[in-house]
Amino acid sequence: MGTSGTDEEFLEAFEAGLVPKADFHHREHLRLVFLYLRRHGPVEGAKRMRDGIRSFAVANGVPGLYHETLTTFWVRAVLAARHADPEPSDFEGFARRHPELLDKDLVRRHYREGTIESERARAEWIEPDRAPLPAPDRSAPEA
Repeated sequence: MGTSGTDEEFLEAFEAGLVPKADFHHREHLRLVFLYLRRHGPVEGAKRMRDGIRSFAVANGVPGLYHETLTTFWVRAVLAARHADPEPSDFEGFARRHPELLDKDLVRRHYREGTIESERARAEWIEPDRAPLPAPDRSAPEA
């Protein structure tokens, strides 16, 4: 299974710990965010994303991999795109309509050099200091 298959198969594989670290890249992070938000809504979806990535990092022997600002940034970016496109049928369709999200360097347009690399950004949410994110709906997760 791993990263191939349907969205539901991917989510089940991730939650079962069957997605290898070598196959989990930016696109898979976005897919996971999309699926958690679609299934659980903004608040619970964001919580599940945080918990899932933390567990994934620990299971793969890299507990320090988790980064709060990056995780929250991508949750909010996907939320904003979903607000503009509220009923995408699947991740592939969503990704085709929002190719800007597939650029993992999008975060650099919103943060000055050094901010994202800081230990503080790894540990807690830091608001963008270069350009604000588009405003998602009112139910955006708290940082």
